[in-house]
This record gives sequence, structure tokens and C-alpha cells, in this order.
Amino acid sequence: MKKDTGTVLLIFASAFLFRLLYALPGIMNPELLMRPDSATYLAPAASLAENGSYCGPGMVPTALRVPLYPLFLSFFLRGGLSLCAVMNTLVSSAAVPLIFLCAKEWGLSRKQSVFAAILFAVSPTAVALSPMFLSDGIFTTIVTLQLLFFIRYFRRGRHFPDLLLCVLACGLGTLTRPLNLLWFVFPVCAVLTETVPLRFRLGKAAVILFLFFCMIFPWVLRNHAIGWGWRLDAVSADSLKHNAAAVMIRLAGEDGEKIRHGYEVFFERTFQAEPSKFPTEDAKLTFREKTLSNVILQHPFLYLRGFWNPVNLVPDIPNFIGNLGIGKNNIGTWDVIQSKGLLAGALHYFRANAAALLLLIPLSLILLVTYLMAICRFVSAVRHREWLVLCLFAAFFLYYITVTGPVAYPRFGLPVLPWLVLAAASGADLLKKRSM
Repeated sequence: MKKDTGTVLLIFASAFLFRLLYALPGIMNPELLMRPDSATYLAPAASLAENGSYCGPGMVPTALRVPLYPLFLSFFLRGGLSLCAVMNTLVSSAAVPLIFLCAKEWGLSRKQSVFAAILFAVSPTAVALSPMFLSDGIFTTIVTLQLLFFIRYFRRGRHFPDLLLCVLACGLGTLTRPLNLLWFVFPVCAVLTETVPLRFRLGKAAVILFLFFCMIFPWVLRNHAIGWGWRLDAVSADSLKHNAAAVMIRLAGEDGEKIRHGYEVFFERTFQAEPSKFPTEDAKLTFREKTLSNVILQHPFLYLRGFWNPVNLVPDIPNFIGNLGIGKNNIGTWDVIQSKGLLAGALHYFRANAAALLLLIPLSLILLVTYLMAICRFVSAVRHREWLVLCLFAAFFLYYITVTGPVAYPRFGLPVLPWLVLAAASGADLLKKRSM
């Protein structure tokens, strides 16, 4: 145990220093670490730091974002954006030693556990997102906590307290990124498959549901009180806009930016024309969600065809080089991918970012090795009916790779990486044993 503690600290320090060196250009110039979504986190963070209220621009109470990441930023804003970037890097790097602990709990050797941690530590997507003013880095650390306690629950004889800790992590994750909202289904299913009498299984499921909803309901209640409805946040309406635009891109091949702008103009004009019909943010959001959902429902097959977009699994080269100040990001690559495919999108991006070609091969090789070894482990699990591996695959790969819908960016694949590197390390162990 003492040796493991030393290894964990060494892995954490190494990962943090490596990412800190990478983040230095962004720490010196925090604008490099900003993206269009960053302002929606920084505005409430600044409000919290200034007067303890959760407000957007103009000091108006907002429910646009869930609170955990802005709350985290608010503790360090007085020290400047550079300090915030360092703290982003610190918390994101905590996922690396957690992966080592996950691997040890899974039953891997020390060497294989270190290998899993290294795979994640040098993953280009994980490195790129670690200092950025987006919630993805801290969210992935929380997902890794979920993974650790979920594995412990199974490996320690269905130890219920570990599952409760997993549910607590799930609640924190939901308050960081709402896409975690439905993940509580997996702990519920886990207790329902236990061999204890039915009344105990149902009791445990009830405890899980109670604990999870106790964590998120106060925030939903607060949003309802300020006129935003019974919602965790308002990002779902914006996500629907992107999903509806993805459908229209596939249907008509139109420019995605033009479609999204058209939706915004339509909504703005509608709200201005009938202000009495839309007196609250709740009424406006409900109208947005209903209108955009109808677009998707009119073309369900085009919508479903967008799932499993390979963009979620490619290395995040745009953010990786953008943080270094040597790339162009807002050049419409995502719209090209939606209308013409991944290859056309890649060519479109690299025409404007020739320097990125120098990073493409080594960064892609890191992920390629991870994927190939993870596939070996998954195939072995299917052949030998290893239910724990398949359960982890469903909970930490299938769920996170599909929950974002047709909207796809490389950073959306970050939450699946903790499971992938574990599977890759385990796959490498299998290949090593077979070759001996």
C-alpha cells in the first residue's frame, strides 16, 4: 500500500508538470485557452467571486450552465485567469493517478496500471483540454472517480458503500455537465442484478435514486424559482439547435452556420413580436425546444444516422495546437464533416493549419495503439462472457459516446478515455500472456 501511494504521487506530479509545460503559452496568454463556450462559465464565476450570486452578463440570474465548474473557477478568479488555467490543469491531471487506482482495482499488475495511466497522461485530447476554460477536464476527472468506485463495487463483492460513492460522483458530474444526468441508471441496474432478496434490491435502488436526486434537485428548484423552469440548465435548447442544424445539413447540404443563425433570427423575431406569449425564460426555452424537436422528429433517420460519429474518437488536434497559438479553429470544419464526411473535414482543416500535419502522425499513433488494444480486450470479453468488462463498456463507453447525439467534436470523446486506457492496458496484458 505504501508503495502504491508513492507511485500515485509520482504519477500525479509527472502528469501535472508535463501538462503545465504544455499549458505555458496559454497561462501567459489565457485568451489562447478560450473558446466560444468559455464566457458562459466565466460570467457566473465572476459573479460568484464578486458578490456570491450566480448571474450572467448584466448581473441577471442565469441558469444557462450548471454550477460546479463556475463555482470552481470563482475561488481562483481573484488571482487572475492564469491561476485559473493552472488550477484547471491541476484538477484535470488528477484523473491520471485515479486511472492507476482503477487499473489496480481491476486486477492489473503495477506495470500495466502505470501503462494505463501513461496512456491517458499523453493522450492528445486529454492534454489539450486540461488547461482550457471548458468543463471537460474537471468532468473527466469526476467520471474517472465514477469508474473507480464502480469497479470497486464489483471487485469487492458488491460493496454497497462504494456504489453510493459512485452515485455521489455521478451527481457531481451532472452538476458539471448535464449529459451525466441519466448515468444513474447503471448503479440502479447493478443493485437490481444482485442475488439478495428482492426487497433489499429495491431498497438499495431507492437509496441510490434518493441520493442522486437530492444532489441535483436543489439546483433545479433554484432555476424554477428564477423563471427558467424545471431544468438543470438551458444548454439542452442550444444542443437541440445544433442537432437540428446537423439534420438540415445532411438533408439539404446547406451551410451550418447559416442554418443556426437562421434559427436564432427566427426565435428572436418571434419573441419580440409576441412578448406577452413569452414572458419568462421558461416559456422561451420551451418554445425553442418544441420547435427544434419537431425539426428532428420530421427526419428521425437522418438524426439517428448522425450517432456514432467518428469525430468523437479522433485526436483533438485543433485544440491541441490552438492552445499553443499556432492554429485556426473557427473555420467551419464541423459543418464540412456533417455534410461531406470526416475525410473532407480533415482536408478542410489541414488546408488552413498546415503545421498541424506535423503533429498528426505521433498524436494519432498514441490513440491508435489505445484503440487497438482496447478492441482486443473487448473481443476477449465477448468471447469469454466477462460480464464486468461488458458492463463497464456499456456504462463508460457506449453511454458517453452516444449521449451527445449527432453533434460531434473530438473533446466529446474525452469521458470515454478512462475506460479505453484501462481496456487497452488489460488488452496489452492479454497479448503479452499469449505471446509467452
